[in-house]
Amino acid sequence: MFRIKKINGVDYTMHHLEDFILEVASYKVKIVFSCHCFTEKLLKKHSPDYLYEHNGEKRAFSHERYTLSLQLKAIIGGLDNISVYHTQTGSFFSTKSLLNQNYVVFFRTYKADNKKFDVIIRVESAYLKPNMNMWAAPVKFRTMIEYTAKGKIIPMGNPVYVKRK
Repeated sequence: MFRIKKINGVDYTMHHLEDFILEVASYKVKIVFSCHCFTEKLLKKHSPDYLYEHNGEKRAFSHERYTLSLQLKAIIGGLDNISVYHTQTGSFFSTKSLLNQNYVVFFRTYKADNKKFDVIIRVESAYLKPNMNMWAAPVKFRTMIEYTAKGKIIPMGNPVYVKRK
């Protein structure tokens, strides 16, 4: 899926971001990742060896995002009985404290159109977001999966103030 990135003679493999299946209640959920989990916006400050192209998108490899992305599979696997939050753009997010900051994982859910799995979660991005303060409507991860699998509108809890370190 993602190609190896070589910088200063070091190979950065992306095996940890290969698609995987997660079982949630009686549902099979396919997890897929975006290159935004280990890249950032390409700026003039980035040297050419940091350029990472994927599906026509040009971004810059990020050592910080790459290192944190090594934990994504475990983070997503641990969401089963906790709340995630609706965003204003129709996606969801979850936070975890890493490096004494908020590591925020943004994702979208889709009803699968095949018999191999019920739901697809596309992890759109994941990065440190210090001093995160916002209002957001929670929903249990398990509920989000169930409603998505059934093609129903995912319910929103009453908005809560999400304040993390």
